[in-house]
Order: sequence, then structure tokens, then C-alpha cells
Amino acid sequence: MLVWSDAFLHSVVSIQRPEWHADLDDEKEQAVETRKRLLKMAADHPLLVAGYHMPFPGLGHIEQVDGTFRWLPATS
Repeated sequence: MLVWSDAFLHSVVSIQRPEWHADLDDEKEQAVETRKRLLKMAADHPLLVAGYHMPFPGLGHIEQVDGTFRWLPATS
């Protein structure tokens, strides 16, 4: 299981556009690199992911599609 805490602030925007900066990113470029690394790791090794800002139940998986990523909520 990967717990990514506040690395992603929105279940669509942060995941599909990890290069977009958020006001809360203190180190903007480091935040982008971290999001990209976590997304790749979660997609390449089908990890269960827990994220604070993800839709209920806050658990899911990451899928890589057409050069970007998307959130797949856990259903059972």
C-alpha cells in the first residue's frame, strides 16, 4: 500500500496533470517530480493507494492511459 498523504490535492487535476503547480507546493519543481514518481510507481506495481484528497473511500489504484494517469477508486 502506498500512502501519498498530501502529494495530490485533487483526484483528477493532480493526477492527470502532475506538472501543474499548486499554491501549497513549497518546492514547486520537487513537488512535480515527486508526483510523477509516485504515479509511475503506483501504476507500474499495481499498488493500493490511500490519499487524503481522493474520493470516497480514499483508496484506489492508478492506471496509465494515453500518456497520463487516472484514479480508479477501490470498489471492494
